[in-house]
Amino acid sequence: MTWTEGGTDYFRYEVPAVECPRITKDFWSVNAGALVIGSIGQEYECQFSETRDSVFSYESIQNALSDEVLPLFSDPIDEGTGGT
Repeated sequence: MTWTEGGTDYFRYEVPAVECPRITKDFWSVNAGALVIGSIGQEYECQFSETRDSVFSYESIQNALSDEVLPLFSDPIDEGTGGT
């Protein structure tokens, strides 16, 4: 299973900066104030979001994925041999 589909293969932990004991309130207030509003969530709040300078939108990438298209190669590359 993949990370996003769940399952028992992964343990998922989410620790936003405000819940991390190693990050002090002073650090949080100074550094969060220096970031662009849209990037605060990405940097400190465990959020994955699009940025204005993204080449492709999330929707465009999702629309490009299809289970109907067959893979170009039938066998996965053997990472231990460098693909040879």
